[in-house]
Amino acid sequence: MIIYYAYKPNDDLAGEKLKSYLIQDHLPNEHIIQGIAYGVPTPKIRLLFNSGRVWKSSEDRPAGFEQELSGEFIKQFGVDQGLLVTFIDSYTSCSIYLVKDLKRGGKTLLYGEGTNDYDCLGNSNGVDVRMIFEPKDEEKITHIACCFSFSCCVINRRNIRISGQNWLSSNATITRLDWNTSQFISDEDIVDIKGEIFTLLPI
Repeated sequence: MIIYYAYKPNDDLAGEKLKSYLIQDHLPNEHIIQGIAYGVPTPKIRLLFNSGRVWKSSEDRPAGFEQELSGEFIKQFGVDQGLLVTFIDSYTSCSIYLVKDLKRGGKTLLYGEGTNDYDCLGNSNGVDVRMIFEPKDEEKITHIACCFSFSCCVINRRNIRISGQNWLSSNATITRLDWNTSQFISDEDIVDIKGEIFTLLPI
């Protein structure tokens, strides 16, 4: 499997060339179902495989053009761990993972990785991968989305939960929303949800 990753460095926006790296790193013979890149000045790359595992790029970047970019699989996820990732979203400084817990009958969980500015990963500390939200037994996380200063998940296709900066309040710089509180209830099933800088688009 050969994958190329290219981006325009922030310190060379006026330049004509993209930086390009070869991602090979002995990746398994599995289907990649999703790929994301986020963060500045050095983008982080995450590849989701159909096995439920997630490959993460190294923080180091080779100097030469089309040199191989190394990485490893996130140790928390995989069949052996009983935790399979089904979807990823990200924005700027963090990423969130929709996870299926095989040891508990496929219960859905929300994991996060990265810095926790504005409490966009809930009440969690550190930058490593960790669980950030576990819904009640009768609740299922069906969709996730990530924005600049808050993150979102949909419960049972209709109940929208948000963690992070409270843009519903006039004191958005002070108040925070949390995963356990419902913010919106849709009259119809949500089939997808997208996040932008400060915007959520449920479909």
